[in-house]
Amino acid sequence: MQRLYLSVCFAAIAVTASASASPLDAASLMANYNLITSGNATTNGDIEGAMIVGGNFTGAAGTANLFNNAARLPANKTSYIYGANSSQINVDNAGSLYIGGSNSGNINLNGPGNLQIGGANSANINGSVGGTVAIAGANGGTVNNATYLPGNASTIVAPYVKADVIAALTGYSATLAGLSSNGSIITGANSLTFSHAGSGQAVFAIAAADLVADLTNANISFLLGDPSASVVINVDLQGANLALPSSAHFASGTALENVLFNFYNGTGTVIDFGTMWKTSVLAMGSEVTNHTPIEGSVAAASFTGHGELHNFPPTPPGNQNPPPETVPEPGTLALMMAAMLGLLGLRRKRKLA
Repeated sequence: MQRLYLSVCFAAIAVTASASASPLDAASLMANYNLITSGNATTNGDIEGAMIVGGNFTGAAGTANLFNNAARLPANKTSYIYGANSSQINVDNAGSLYIGGSNSGNINLNGPGNLQIGGANSANINGSVGGTVAIAGANGGTVNNATYLPGNASTIVAPYVKADVIAALTGYSATLAGLSSNGSIITGANSLTFSHAGSGQAVFAIAAADLVADLTNANISFLLGDPSASVVINVDLQGANLALPSSAHFASGTALENVLFNFYNGTGTVIDFGTMWKTSVLAMGSEVTNHTPIEGSVAAASFTGHGELHNFPPTPPGNQNPPPETVPEPGTLALMMAAMLGLLGLRRKRKLA
């Protein structure tokens, strides 16, 4: 009977603890990861920051280099592929890599980082002294210069449930799309200016077709009352593909870490960046492809890279505060107190006995 009572008490505490968990903060996800996809990704370019690939990381012509820029390394140098990997990857500067499924691409760990493969491996893995390679499934390849842990699935554990990441970013995009525009868009012969005289967050809204027309042969600039204020540009794709012209250029010579382009209403569409893009991109319904570098974080349905992703994360995108810490409701608090009192009462009975 005491065992049953104790189990009930612990179950009550577990329920209350679970109820107080906060949802994922999408702004923080974009600030910490250079690339996030709900589906597959492929690239033959560098990804300077960490990445979360919800599907497979597929083979490409060339090698994907992770964490290759020592001057722009993220705080967490671990990338996550939730599906399988068939691409050749260099993991530089002691970075680590998690692969949830099988691996058939050669991987080089250039530094004492760790590698976790959740399925079978059929490729060659070159590690470094001080690093660990853990393969949960059968290993038909080779492991060199690192501690090898066969049958191990827990050296690196993915920190997020994929569905939670997708839900957070999809909801974030919808929230931003619902913001009221408070800035003006000024077009000239060879210029496109986003103007906002206020001191707070600037919000702009534009249809995708108008954006393409305005960007042709244009220099893109921002005229802000507070140059450091966060900027959200909501682009309504209206269900159509979008090809951004190569003739567009940003007037700023540096990445704009306070600017986020939010592409929405584009499920199943493709956004093709033909010019060097200097802001972060949120496009959870679209495949994003680039031909020149994007200097910012990219969150999309999928990614096809023909250019690099540079680690200039938004800080923070959209100036959205993280959700407040969840406070248990009165009924939950009562349940928690009852559970704690029950445990104390049981302990006291044992002492008296």
